[in-house]
Amino acid sequence: MTHTSPYQPSRPGQPIRLSLANRWGRALTVHLASIVISLPIAMIALAFCVVGLPMMLLWVGLPMVLLALLISHGYARLKKSLAVWQGSEDWVDLPPVPRPAKIGRMRALFLTAQRWREFAYTAIGGLADWVIALLSVTLLAVGVAEILAPFFATTNGILESLVSEGVILSRLPRWLDLPIGVALLALAVPLVLVASQIQIGLTRAFLAPSRQAMAARLERVEQARAAGAQAESTHLSRIERDLHDGPQQRLIRTGMDLASLDRRLTEGDTVGARELLDQVRTRNDETLTEIRFLSRGFAPPILAERGLKQAVASLAATSPIPTSVAIDLGANRPPEPVERAVYFAISESLANAAKHSGAHAIQINIQQTPDGLVAEVIDDGRGGAIPLPGHGLAGLSDRLRAVGGQIVVTSPAGQGTTVSISVSYH
Repeated sequence: MTHTSPYQPSRPGQPIRLSLANRWGRALTVHLASIVISLPIAMIALAFCVVGLPMMLLWVGLPMVLLALLISHGYARLKKSLAVWQGSEDWVDLPPVPRPAKIGRMRALFLTAQRWREFAYTAIGGLADWVIALLSVTLLAVGVAEILAPFFATTNGILESLVSEGVILSRLPRWLDLPIGVALLALAVPLVLVASQIQIGLTRAFLAPSRQAMAARLERVEQARAAGAQAESTHLSRIERDLHDGPQQRLIRTGMDLASLDRRLTEGDTVGARELLDQVRTRNDETLTEIRFLSRGFAPPILAERGLKQAVASLAATSPIPTSVAIDLGANRPPEPVERAVYFAISESLANAAKHSGAHAIQINIQQTPDGLVAEVIDDGRGGAIPLPGHGLAGLSDRLRAVGGQIVVTSPAGQGTTVSISVSYH
């Protein structure tokens, strides 16, 4: 299964190349849609927020403000899609800061700056969109009506109505209807495109990250990638060194012992051969144990084939400390690099707990959130764990940073250890 890597540096897609007629038609369609939906949605979202905020202390306003943010989020996503449909260059929203698992989705909505930018866009940009679209379409409609006025009696009333309602003081001569209509149409046709660009500019101004923010994000991603590459290189170097110093030397010694065993059997020294055979068996078991220990740095086939849930369940089943698992990943698997990083962090946490914690029980919690994935490994051991540079969980921190994540170890003395892992990729 192939996964996209959303934590890679943002590379917005190229603008859609459209013909002038196609671009004009799409712009007019969006203007008509804006006239219908922009003002009502802006008023509804603003009303819910204005009424709900003063009542937040009584909790009555909480669902109203939450509904305003959700409406604004939907409207912002729609307007972004329409902007791209009209030929605008796409952009990638800045991900929110990863949060611990204990912060729920509703609280995350209030704490995420992007949600409030979307609300501001809905309240202010929605009204501006409606005014811009109404002026453009109205001017276009008046121009068409005035061109048709000399030929159809039913359309001969645009300026007549304006005169009767006092909008204009006097009716121009009827022979001017056609040239006035042509002039208005000549102004309205390009105005539709200009107004469309103004709407797109408003959308980008409120919703797209600034160049400074994108540059800062790119710099952080590059640093994370470099740190991840360095961590991977260090990890592979350690495995290579450990294989050379451990299993490789043991296998060489085993080969020499097997040659000696063959010689003793040829000479009829069965007693010495049996003693040597016992030594070979012991060394073989030690080699197998060491290889299993070193292979923890490689992803097991179950992770690639069946996903993080089954792989973590397999880890829990083989843990020497009773381990319970609660996993909610929804219908979609996380990206493969995220699964690998989280799996190794949990594996290392379990290994550390087995070696040092003295715990009697471990709880693993994993949940997919709107922002990404959060996980916790909680034991009831002696606590007091301190991540040391270059060892264990400290080494996995760079690997998690490379996929947009972080790891936090909370380990007060005598109160157990909690390893919190969070990765943001939405």
